[in-house]
Amino acid sequence: MPDLVTIVILGLAAYRAARLIATDSLTQDARAALYRWAWLDPPDGERAWSCFDKDGNDAPCPRGRVRPYVYELITCPFCIGVWMSGAAFVVWALWLGCFPNLAVSLLVVLAVAGVQSLAQALDASMTTVAD
Repeated sequence: MPDLVTIVILGLAAYRAARLIATDSLTQDARAALYRWAWLDPPDGERAWSCFDKDGNDAPCPRGRVRPYVYELITCPFCIGVWMSGAAFVVWALWLGCFPNLAVSLLVVLAVAGVQSLAQALDASMTTVAD
């Protein structure tokens, strides 16, 4: 079972990985390709789509039912952060050569995800204050 320092380090690593995937300019082209995979965009200058968001505003039409959810799971820093927390834990456990039982593993992943979410929320609040 990891100690508190290990959980914090894993959480910060998951935060950085989630930020890299969801918001950094380094992965901007990959996110744009993912957007094109998930949503139909009207041709330039046309407004022939009949898709609307929940408030009745024009919105891009989804390509199927699942693709927009996949897009959201990958581009949302909190969502991808949970997956990155799990990945950080698996890498840590493989490095040590031992996995705790399933219940402890899930609890550790949730704890790491909590640290990642706190770091993400702190970053978001600092960005909001700076703007």
